[in-house]
Amino acid sequence: MQTNEKFGESKSIILACPLDVAMHTEIHKNLSYYGFEVIDLSKDFSKYSNLISHLKVKLKKFFDKNAKEKYQKQRALKYMQEKLKAYDKVDYVFCILAHRYDEKILDFLKSKCKNTLINYQYDGLERYPKIFDYITKFDRFFIFNPSDKKYMQSYPNILPTTNFFFDYKSENSQIKFDLYFIGKDNDSRKNLIIKFAKYIKQQALSSNLIICANTAKNLQKLIQSYDCENIKFITQTISYEQNLKFAKEAKVLVDFVIDAHKGLSFRTFEALGFDKKLITTNKTIKFYDFYHPNNIFILDNNFDEINDFLQKPYIINEKMKQKYSFGNWIRYILDIKPHEQINLANINF
Repeated sequence: MQTNEKFGESKSIILACPLDVAMHTEIHKNLSYYGFEVIDLSKDFSKYSNLISHLKVKLKKFFDKNAKEKYQKQRALKYMQEKLKAYDKVDYVFCILAHRYDEKILDFLKSKCKNTLINYQYDGLERYPKIFDYITKFDRFFIFNPSDKKYMQSYPNILPTTNFFFDYKSENSQIKFDLYFIGKDNDSRKNLIIKFAKYIKQQALSSNLIICANTAKNLQKLIQSYDCENIKFITQTISYEQNLKFAKEAKVLVDFVIDAHKGLSFRTFEALGFDKKLITTNKTIKFYDFYHPNNIFILDNNFDEINDFLQKPYIINEKMKQKYSFGNWIRYILDIKPHEQINLANINF
């Protein structure tokens, strides 16, 4: 399916997601690329507007442990009301991780929506149970975790989707590494990452393996606990744009999932979009239509098979690839035809 036409022209869309959603800037770019007028409400509300507000919240926290969170949501609502003052109605409202907002914010966004109010919950529903209070507020509510499909019977507005890859034009990069991975320190995958790093060093494979420390304070302790010369450690999350640059500089992308996730990560679709091989620990990937053993290696203590996998030719299926492009994905999310529906794997958990 060709999706390079400006199908969003004359359409307006509110983009409402927490600022720490790393790819929100890229989503904005891609929506603009397809012609949408984007009203981006993403902003950092964690900082206080002034010293007096800081002191007031600090005092309130003696009586209400949620005082800071309430203050942030009040600031967010006030900001949104001011930014949308010039708009009567907007064609679409697209939220991401709506559990981070509150009822007043969602009701306000709904009042500004002409066509469809949407949320994409690219995290397991049960990780943040508060989201169950909000599901019925949306016209279309998308899940990415196959284990959450059980809730589709109770909530008719829940629909399945995977993540996607960005398809607006970007610069090519020279290959600098064999393998690339970036992720936060997480106990559920730590030992496997260490084992993998040591294995690829033995095989003389070049790599760009990055672990993000939770705080600068524990950085040195973290470095010692991994004890791997070919792993880099950073204390500040890199931009998603920089992540994409690193991905383009590698021959193969690597994906170590955490125990809480069964949905397919953005790393999966970066590999698909850039025509790169993927090594992943997510076993559910073999149940998806784009899976090909030449392109995707499921890592499960089978390190001795990696070299054979790397030698196999990459198989491109352009039609399958376009199904998971942002162009088709946003058509499906907004229900703009034509589009190809994106389903989640049928797996019993």
